[in-house]
Amino acid sequence: MHKNIGVIVCDDDPTLGEEDGVGRMTIDLFKKHQYENWEYFKAVSGHLPDKSNLESYNGFILTGSYWSVNDQHKWIEDLMEFIKLVFQFQHYSDAAPKLFGICFGHQLISKSLGANVIKNKNGKFILSQADVQVLDDLQNKQYYRQVFHDKQYISVIQCHEEEVINLPSNAVRLATSKYCENEIISYGDKILTMQGHMDISEDLLIGQYLPTLKDSGKLDDDDESFLFDSLNGKPNDCSKIVEMIRQFLNLD
Repeated sequence: MHKNIGVIVCDDDPTLGEEDGVGRMTIDLFKKHQYENWEYFKAVSGHLPDKSNLESYNGFILTGSYWSVNDQHKWIEDLMEFIKLVFQFQHYSDAAPKLFGICFGHQLISKSLGANVIKNKNGKFILSQADVQVLDDLQNKQYYRQVFHDKQYISVIQCHEEEVINLPSNAVRLATSKYCENEIISYGDKILTMQGHMDISEDLLIGQYLPTLKDSGKLDDDDESFLFDSLNGKPNDCSKIVEMIRQFLNLD
């Protein structure tokens, strides 16, 4: 059976190959079988999936971004309207696609559905590997147990200066950390969002993100030391989180 997944690219960072580069990297990370049909949509350029053909997709992944969800850009407003449309479609059709959001995607989905997004409460840009506490509501999900069993903490890359607060009544907090109260959130059974990055390798983190963020003034030498201390040969769960997302999207 063919599975159709769309990646909604929210980043046009030239150091990552702009929208095409981010789209290809995301598909390379998540695609596992030849029978899966993956394509990407360049949201920053104004390209979104056909609203009249949503039921042909199993789901959409919204990527991270160096943009803020609070930036005043038409493409961000259009994407928020698309998210609301998919959410409404999910309420009256079993054929509606699922949504998964990473970092910026996590924040934009949350903002679209009634949450607020503010600067990190500690006032700093977070670049670190960090443990996330998995709450009971996530531990009880089949897609989590299939991969992590009864594990209570998972380790993931953090790269953000904003966070989601004031969840609406239809949201469920699934995980939390000392850096971010709302690390993983669900909105019903068909929307899952995550603040952390499972899509940033250690090489990319150290070779690209760190120098770029230092050059921009968002990080200093102390932040660099903090990052290396957080890594320090410790394994993370990024590859398993990818598997969990595939389970959520009914790909495995």
